[in-house]
Amino acid sequence: MKYFFAILLLLLLFNVASVAQKQNITVKLSISKQDSFPPATLQLYSLPDTILISGQIAKQRGNLFEGNNFSKYLLKISCAGYADIEKNISVAGKSIEVSVLLKKQ
Repeated sequence: MKYFFAILLLLLLFNVASVAQKQNITVKLSISKQDSFPPATLQLYSLPDTILISGQIAKQRGNLFEGNNFSKYLLKISCAGYADIEKNISVAGKSIEVSVLLKKQ
């Protein structure tokens, strides 16, 4: 029984350590004032192997992605009628906010 509690305590400590390493990546899109907010898609890829981590539809208040500490990502933004955007993002120990201006084609 004492081994059970020791193992349970170790699993709990590892779980807390893995949660502490996650950082938020907030993406906010902006457009010119005369345009309505477009239905853009956001895709977050891990670098250097470009594996898709998450894909979302753009929200007016911003989108939230969860990233690992000290990692590099590629953010791809696409929307009909607007130029596609690719941005490299580095997460270095703190949550970051990325602001992107969509430009018409």
